[in-house]
Amino acid sequence: MLDYPLYRINGTLLILQPETGKWIDRNELGMSGGGHPVYPLVRNYQLDWSYMDAESFKQLKDFYDLVGNSGTCTVDLPELGINPYAFHTYSGCTLSEPTCSDYFEEHYTDVSMKIFKVRR
Repeated sequence: MLDYPLYRINGTLLILQPETGKWIDRNELGMSGGGHPVYPLVRNYQLDWSYMDAESFKQLKDFYDLVGNSGTCTVDLPELGINPYAFHTYSGCTLSEPTCSDYFEEHYTDVSMKIFKVRR
């Protein structure tokens, strides 16, 4: 049994864990009357892999196909600003279609997938 946090979608462990993941900066919606920036309540997160086999890419594509147009999913992501590094399950998230760059020896390169509507 693995004893460290791992990325999951709908409770399913990703076959290939991402090399990097990051919280995407939120854009300011405007300023409050008191001069403070106002941000959206939801956040977005990005997963990246430099090199991925076809089975792992298919898993990401299947997750997207399941919820791509009208559904939502749960995603296990690291909590923002929490020490020690801990994962949390977020529900009601949506996914971008996974993207890739070139193929190299039957593998995908520069794979990326975004997770939207992450509510903290």
